[in-house]
Amino acid sequence: MIGNDDKIQSVQDLLTCVKQPDVISMDCSLFNRGIDNYHVDVHLSDSFVLQASLIIESVVKRVIAGDRAIPGNSDELENFRNAFNDMMRTTFHRAKTDLQVEAIRFLQFGVVKFILLQTRVQLDTYTKQLEESIAQQQYAGSRSLLPSQEKLAWYRKNYNDFLYRANRAVFQQLQREENGHLRGLRTQLLGSEFPELVNILYNPMLTADSPTDILLLVENYGLWTDFNETNAELETMLQAHLKELPTLPLKPVKQRSSAQSEVFDELSGLFSVQSLLGPSDDQSNEVSESFTWLEQPGNVRLLFDGAVHDAYLQKAKETQGMIDHRSFKSALKELLKLISEIREKLFPEKLMKEALAAYLLREKWIRADRETFPLETACAYIAGNDIKRILSKLDLEKESTAALLKKLDEIAVDVNRLYREELYEKFLRLLSDFCRYRLHLKYFRFAHRIFNRVKLILNLKNFNSRGREASFTNCYDLMNPRNWK
Repeated sequence: MIGNDDKIQSVQDLLTCVKQPDVISMDCSLFNRGIDNYHVDVHLSDSFVLQASLIIESVVKRVIAGDRAIPGNSDELENFRNAFNDMMRTTFHRAKTDLQVEAIRFLQFGVVKFILLQTRVQLDTYTKQLEESIAQQQYAGSRSLLPSQEKLAWYRKNYNDFLYRANRAVFQQLQREENGHLRGLRTQLLGSEFPELVNILYNPMLTADSPTDILLLVENYGLWTDFNETNAELETMLQAHLKELPTLPLKPVKQRSSAQSEVFDELSGLFSVQSLLGPSDDQSNEVSESFTWLEQPGNVRLLFDGAVHDAYLQKAKETQGMIDHRSFKSALKELLKLISEIREKLFPEKLMKEALAAYLLREKWIRADRETFPLETACAYIAGNDIKRILSKLDLEKESTAALLKKLDEIAVDVNRLYREELYEKFLRLLSDFCRYRLHLKYFRFAHRIFNRVKLILNLKNFNSRGREASFTNCYDLMNPRNWK
């Protein structure tokens, strides 16, 4: 944005440089419908389904065991990547023959939906195995019954953690292929009219059970106590001081009736985001999302970064008179005053230190730590909040507890230093992450609306044996090169 500095001579000029993401939309009326005349039937390459199922099963087992989700290059991983690449390359090339570009973009959501469903299948299978084992032990009066029951309770407690880590590991592999081998081909054959697509498909928010999952927040965004309250205060303050920039509420005040909501919610994504965005209205054929300037993280630096302001002032000084330059400088100081007020209102010392703690814990929070106490409790301890209450609930005689507290005390020293020396810079980072979270919430809702219009057909023979030949002909088939003629 500094590239426009020749034209920026006032705060009004600065405000004209504020951007907002383009509207994203997809016209689902273009696609053939399946049996129920609502869903679009999608069959994925048998090779991909097989290799994806194998890698997800392996990843889930490793995550539950506490091992690294992806152990490095292996034949299993290579087969998975190759199957994905083959299927997507073939699908992209079909833009020149029998598939519309819009259809190809739509069909890719079927791939992501399969990954999300299959991960849950594997985790639920493990749950069933534990439950069956406990039932057998109860019948036999086994001495292993109590440990097995404790293991099941532990597994259920950590289910969402396993779900996030397994999905995230698989997403990272697919995104790696998208940003590497497939990137040029995608642009060449599909064009660049929908640049957000890959970010929507592999939005980290999709990997968690809920957009409010604490591990998701800490590893990908930032830590805040109450998003709705924080967001509402932010919108109110910005609207009061920056009237030139419309700040539409993220969550509409008017509540829609259930009759106006989306028909399906197979993965419960729309329900999980309802408390943050409000009910999801039924968009029927035209699925879309619109955005405000608060969903563009770069605007934070443009409006509130003193270093960026200094660059503008230095450039403007060459052409401005003294009075205009002084007025420009004074107006920029008002923006810095505003961001300081926002920080004090939304993130006072206790909350800001917890947010800083979350940043520092990203690469240091391991499974053994999670067994001691929750991540949010660790952030509170580092920030110096409720320390007596936290310690009162711990077994301080345990070696693992003592080791963890020592690590957290060391991080607390760094947090206090950052708060003293880099508070302004770190808050700009946090606010940028907050805006990116808003953006991803809308990406998340858009993706789930598409998921709800996709019906995965994993066995074409069974599907066709129902005697519905017309439905079979309407099924979109994502093939590998050997099946495409």
